[in-house]
Amino acid sequence: MIHVGVTDEVGLDGVGEDVARFRQGGGGWLGDVVEGAVAGGDLEAGEDGSGVAEDGVGAVVIADEVSAQVAVREAAMGAEGGDVESGGVCGCGGQEEREEGCWPDAAFWGMIHSSSIRAGWFDVKCISSLLVVLGVFGVARAETVPVLVIHGGAGVVKPDMTPERTKAVEAALSRALRDGYAALRAGQPARDAVTAAIRVLEDDPDFNAGRGAVFTHDGHNEMDASIMDGATLQAGAVAGVRHIRNPILLARAVMEHSPHVLLIGDGAEAFARSQEIAMVPVSYFWTQHRWDQLQAALKADRAKGEVHGALPLDRHFGTVGAVALDKAGHLAAGTSTGGLTDKLWGRVGDSPLIGAGTYANAHCAMSGTGWGEYYIRTVAAHEVCMRVSEMGQDVGKAAEDVVDREIPKLGGDGGAIVLDDRGHVAMPFNTDGMYRGWVGADGVPHVAIFR
Repeated sequence: MIHVGVTDEVGLDGVGEDVARFRQGGGGWLGDVVEGAVAGGDLEAGEDGSGVAEDGVGAVVIADEVSAQVAVREAAMGAEGGDVESGGVCGCGGQEEREEGCWPDAAFWGMIHSSSIRAGWFDVKCISSLLVVLGVFGVARAETVPVLVIHGGAGVVKPDMTPERTKAVEAALSRALRDGYAALRAGQPARDAVTAAIRVLEDDPDFNAGRGAVFTHDGHNEMDASIMDGATLQAGAVAGVRHIRNPILLARAVMEHSPHVLLIGDGAEAFARSQEIAMVPVSYFWTQHRWDQLQAALKADRAKGEVHGALPLDRHFGTVGAVALDKAGHLAAGTSTGGLTDKLWGRVGDSPLIGAGTYANAHCAMSGTGWGEYYIRTVAAHEVCMRVSEMGQDVGKAAEDVVDREIPKLGGDGGAIVLDDRGHVAMPFNTDGMYRGWVGADGVPHVAIFR
């Protein structure tokens, strides 16, 4: 039996400089400042910020980030597989009070995941209690319930959505959810689920990615994609490719088989050949629907007497994307797009730019869709995830502040899907609609287009 004692005997002034900074609003990760391996016994925290278990098995001291992470892993190994008897924890961060005996729910609520303990949601009065949570770290190593969230773009125009088109879009979203979630159920990593889901949407002409990519001003199809693994911070991206059937596969190959993050144009396609990524003739991407959209945009250009005059009015931009949480508690995000109808001069938007349209870390993953220039200027995906992981905002609040406030304030619009490592989801958008879907513990695909 591993008994976890919760003590409030240590004052913040004695906990250490880094934790004191948290009190001042800096936010942070308890795992960055605490080193310990509480494998058993009650823990008494001393005024100097250190603590020793009664039976001498474990200890907690202030330390640097690297040694803290090592110690947290040791704590996890010490607790893993043991029964956990636990005490209460104080009310935290303005959230509901956690009563005596609320563990292990409070352990999960405290975000004990992947060799780190998030303190962002906790009020400073909980810091001393959290010092001893290391002893139950093994609890959070239990299998996480996988979650998959996808989008097919926020460039939905209501008059375009005939009953037939709506049915086709919903069917494709459901297929993408099923394929992606099958990977998660099989125990595959989040990056596999993201890749599988996006491939389905890239192969469907109803979405502005891969097969359904829109046309540039010159009548070409130029595609971008990116993927990021939150557990490792590895990332890969491609931009301006014209012959890649599934750009998300090439982005992943960049991540896994090159020393680079972003490859463009001919160079990206040369790399694709070296990796035996499927390539197709440009005719593969020609669809009547997208060609008609370009002709309408060119007509508007001529009417206004200026190049690209349709940009402020053209809402035929779109993107596809996915975010996933796997059984190990790891996150990933990916995005793929054909860009903007009638775009000029090799324009590249936010989708292949890590931090703008795609981002994932250990605690948050986001894929964006919308007017890319504004997602770039706000570094939207990174901004949302920093609000979640470092400021302790919930995903709904973080996504709303950036997608529905910061971006429209500059003149942009769009949407996003955001997922945290507790499985919480946000899907904000400020356009007519956003193709979106999600699947969680019930294993049933849920899809939606309008509000």
